[in-house]
Amino acid sequence: MFGDCKMSTSAKITQLDTAKIFPRVAIQSGAIADLFGMLNAIYEGLIDASHPGASGGTQTFYGHDHGDEGGIGIINGCQLTLDGGNTPIFEKTNWAPPEAVSIIAWLGKFYISPGLKSTDLTFLEVAICYEAVGSDFDINSTGSPRSPNRSSDSIGTVAKVTGDGLYDWAFLQIPITKDKDWINLYLHIGPADLTAEPLEIRIFCVQVVETYNASALKRGSRQLQTAKSGETFLRYFGEELADELVIDDFSLNADTFKRLFSAINALAEATMDKPCPGASSQSINGHDHSALLLGRPIGHGKIYSACVDLERYETSPAPEYIWRTAGAVVSTWYYADDDVSRRRTSAGSTPGGTVSTTPIFDAYVTIGISSSGDPPSAAPYLEGWIFVNADDASAALELRIYNQTTGTFSETIVPTINTWSYIRFVPCLGDFWNEFDIQVRHTSAPSGGNQIFVAGIVISEAYEYNGNKGAFVSSSGSTILGVPRSGSTKVQVS
Repeated sequence: MFGDCKMSTSAKITQLDTAKIFPRVAIQSGAIADLFGMLNAIYEGLIDASHPGASGGTQTFYGHDHGDEGGIGIINGCQLTLDGGNTPIFEKTNWAPPEAVSIIAWLGKFYISPGLKSTDLTFLEVAICYEAVGSDFDINSTGSPRSPNRSSDSIGTVAKVTGDGLYDWAFLQIPITKDKDWINLYLHIGPADLTAEPLEIRIFCVQVVETYNASALKRGSRQLQTAKSGETFLRYFGEELADELVIDDFSLNADTFKRLFSAINALAEATMDKPCPGASSQSINGHDHSALLLGRPIGHGKIYSACVDLERYETSPAPEYIWRTAGAVVSTWYYADDDVSRRRTSAGSTPGGTVSTTPIFDAYVTIGISSSGDPPSAAPYLEGWIFVNADDASAALELRIYNQTTGTFSETIVPTINTWSYIRFVPCLGDFWNEFDIQVRHTSAPSGGNQIFVAGIVISEAYEYNGNKGAFVSSSGSTILGVPRSGSTKVQVS
């Protein structure tokens, strides 16, 4: 446990004096004070509170925040979502000479999380749902709205899209050159063949996401483990206090003290993601809450959303919608967008066991958040809200979300007409772009028309909602820092 050593209640980061750990050298009280000072400093850095026994409750060290105050930069997931459903958010038609070879589309602003900036090493990922006609197109990001023909303005990777007139998804990357700042999203769009007629491109959805593999640098050279030979500054776990020294209540010896201090150095690097005191380089990876490099997975909130303007929502002569379907056959599942001229699903109007179809939407799920079960029954999973309407205001409907990536379904809900309905147990696979479909059906014959409308949807990695755990994963520990466990007095650092 962390606590207030009788001889010192300070919190400090200090370097171990190697002269104090020679064999058969007595351990002086000053060395013990240094050790407890380090323990108390790490306590404050971990939980952002004054250490136990601190005078007047004074806190010396900031809690680490995975940004400016220590810790690997944490990705914050979806930074921008623009989705018009089957209505383009950007459209260029009748494109012909002598127009510019390419154009610039400004699509919005988004915020960059702290700690992710680098020089051509970290990137944002951008997913684009498009429809192109007459020619293949190149799409990439550009840093400014200046002349679209200036190649020096183009940054990141290029997405090559196919002009076959069908819905599809393309992906590109944008270098993260600054953080803690708002940036504009400009897309540089250029056709490969200007002589084609007609020459058209429509963009229906754009998502900008910070992903683990593209946006987060892994620093340090190893996780917490046993000692590396030849180290001058000791920082490792893997050794426990010798049984005989604890059981027989021997005096503290230099070897035991060295083991304790090396473990504290390892904790300091894992907590703050910086070299331990006195060292010029870092040997232990800072924990990043990915569940791979230590730390509990963190849900990052919204991963996808789309909605009509509900402030001025009209239901007459027909409800506004993002997608719609004609659920003509009772008890038959339909894709939510099967009854429009431009629909994203392409394997037929009903799922019918066929899943080889363009998804209705893509969303990146944070690393460490992967569900199990069909549908999932325990955390982690996704949850969200969906706004549904129908021709028949009293229609009996059912709705579910299918994850093409996992091959599994969410729970099936009975949505309330003309309002938001809650849906949970949405399956997911962490550190991947997940492909989703919305499926709806009538459970009894409607008295009016048979159309079903989806006007809005939001899907989130929710920490907790009304006692439902969502993306939240319980820790395997049973006590918080500062609360001692009862039982054995033996302390292990393995």
